[in-house]
Amino acid sequence: METETIQVCSTNDEGVESCQSITRPKAICARFMQLLLGNLRDRAAKAWARFEYYLDIILGFGVNSDTDFSEMTDSNAETPWSIESEGCRIGFEYYFKI
Repeated sequence: METETIQVCSTNDEGVESCQSITRPKAICARFMQLLLGNLRDRAAKAWARFEYYLDIILGFGVNSDTDFSEMTDSNAETPWSIESEGCRIGFEYYFKI
């Protein structure tokens, strides 16, 4: 997984600026997955009514490829996925690395 290092700077109420370096994945979908998994225990668990939708999003990113998403329609919201598909393999490899 390719990463990038960015500088995040902030200024406090007294006008003192502090900066720190953060290493994060280059791919926006990998950053989104980290955000979802990072919020799983706190924000998602507190909102039980939306918890199932939250897990569906994680599953969708984990097992579906880009072609699976493009083939989804309103009438076919549940696209069957295969454990042997490339999208599923990539998703699970990434999930177990983070």
